[in-house]
Amino acid sequence: MNRLKKRSIKMVAEMLASEVMAWGDELENAKEDIVLQISEALSYNFSDKYSVYLDGFLLACYLKKHYEYRPDTELVNILDKAHDLYKASFEHLLIADITEVKSRITQSDIDNISSQYKKGDKVKLFSSKLNKEIIGIITNIFNFGKAEIYCPELGHCNPFDETDEGNGEGIWGILVDIDKITKAD
Repeated sequence: MNRLKKRSIKMVAEMLASEVMAWGDELENAKEDIVLQISEALSYNFSDKYSVYLDGFLLACYLKKHYEYRPDTELVNILDKAHDLYKASFEHLLIADITEVKSRITQSDIDNISSQYKKGDKVKLFSSKLNKEIIGIITNIFNFGKAEIYCPELGHCNPFDETDEGNGEGIWGILVDIDKITKAD
């Protein structure tokens, strides 16, 4: 799961935590604990292929199984908001991320750097997940200063092979700032 998705899930959990606390008067957990529990449920039920798994019923079932919640219709309705909140928070964080790139490099620099690459080019980039430089293949270049990179080392699904399922998470690539990649030999 990429950095933006993790941040979005945490934002959603924080937004839902107050309502969950109000619902469960008997919950003895601190708000931070409830945020962690909801984040865990969201992460477990999240799928890049099927965002339907951010369904309130499935999230309530996870909390019941792992944290002894006693879900009812009210809790399911609260957790049902997760899908829409996730979409909004992810979009918000993506826009913030793009704005950060554009504040660091000008549009003409973005265009200049982007013109040096094309779909299918092998590039080097640093993976904070693996803490090393890895090789990837450009699958898309965006005019806002990002490139989508397929990295088999990170378990991505191969966008050039419909039968490849990668590591099973359904992730096709990562968005990388265009000025953070270099051509691979």
